[in-house]
Amino acid sequence: LGVCLRALAPQVAGTSTTVVAVVDNEPSDQVQDLCSTFPFVTYLTEREPGSYAARNAGIPFLLDAGCDVVGFTDADCVPSKDCIARAVRGLAVTRADAIAGAIRVKARHGRRLTAAESYEVLTAFPVASYVREHGFGPTANLWTTRSALMGVGVFDAKAKSGGDLEWGRRLRAAGRTLLFDPAVVVQHPPRRTFLEVARKQRRVLGGHLRYARAKGAWTAAKLVAWELVPPAGRVRRIVRTEGATLRLRTMASWIELRLYGDRVRELVRLGVGGAPRR
Repeated sequence: LGVCLRALAPQVAGTSTTVVAVVDNEPSDQVQDLCSTFPFVTYLTEREPGSYAARNAGIPFLLDAGCDVVGFTDADCVPSKDCIARAVRGLAVTRADAIAGAIRVKARHGRRLTAAESYEVLTAFPVASYVREHGFGPTANLWTTRSALMGVGVFDAKAKSGGDLEWGRRLRAAGRTLLFDPAVVVQHPPRRTFLEVARKQRRVLGGHLRYARAKGAWTAAKLVAWELVPPAGRVRRIVRTEGATLRLRTMASWIELRLYGDRVRELVRLGVGGAPRR
């Protein structure tokens, strides 16, 4: 979080129009004390668990503060030096209702990447594809307008994962526009271990299945069938990644194969009544 706030500091210095809120839904003195060292930050708490509940807690504060543009990121992300200005400019120029920015996965150390980190570097956050094919942008780098939030509403606070997908589809159903803007950039650290990557997969899978079930058994069945497709295509895309070393592609492919087995086990668990993971 400290790295994230330090990256934002020069972007808000000397301005009275930019408001930064940190929402902590696991309240701790440590986080509050850290936020107090940044004069431009307002520290908020939210007792309900989940990232979407936390984001929802920040939205009324920002709107009440007069913000016409609201952006979201994660505590472990590092916004580029002109991220805020580019997002505001992008929304103004395109007249879009929301912008999903690029999320670049980059390790913050000089040592060799682990297999899990290699997988993340090559595959994580294809935001352009998310916007084009699925109509949503990850909240690690999502920017929207007061008008869109007032018209479409906030995130599904009950969602453990997939709340950005549900909100994006709600935005589109309301006839509003979401665009990908590669100039609006944040960096995201890669997950270091297979377990960390698998936990993310389980969380996302549970969230997507929850929304699919809400649409009916046929929609849920199609999602399960898609997730059960062997990962040959995914491995092929990894192997064909331009500019990646053989070691990087080999380790990432191995993680992809392991994730398929974990995905099958998680689908079985969810199928027999297991609750989506947080």
